[in-house]
Amino acid sequence: MTFAGSVKGREIECVRRLVGVFGLVEVRQMRRLFPRLSDTEFGKILSRLAGDGLIFRTPDGADLAADPRTPPKREGDGRVRCFWAFLAMRGSVRDFCAGDAPALVSVLTRRGDCDLIPVSAAREAEIDLALNALPEETARLLVAGSASEIERLSLRRRNDYLVLVGRDGDTEAYAL
Repeated sequence: MTFAGSVKGREIECVRRLVGVFGLVEVRQMRRLFPRLSDTEFGKILSRLAGDGLIFRTPDGADLAADPRTPPKREGDGRVRCFWAFLAMRGSVRDFCAGDAPALVSVLTRRGDCDLIPVSAAREAEIDLALNALPEETARLLVAGSASEIERLSLRRRNDYLVLVGRDGDTEAYAL
């Protein structure tokens, strides 16, 4: 069953949870998650959540945020990249929740648990410090825009993966 199929009838709650966990997502990403909804149905979901103060649109209307004070996204924003990675794996997602730092999101899949970890130079020390705190069987999905971003990170012997995310959400995954 697809992710969209598993949350059928609960789309409003799912969108609210996703925006709350990721903090900032693009409207086009959220739209791609629910392809079976018409534009009208999708628009009603966003309008209802915005009307209830549960999500906020950025001034340009391209993004959804969990908080009106959410800083605007920058090129290569880790939150947006992680959502693209989430979209790529949505066929195997069973559940998700906010992750323990440095993970943005923890995801339960058919294969087990995995953490989506946005990589940036500013977060390298935090990612390395948490290396041994994560159970060995939990997959670490290091989400980056280029392979060079992980060159200075400490890696585990198994269950570490690099997920490269392009500008338009194209994703490629590599075992490390």
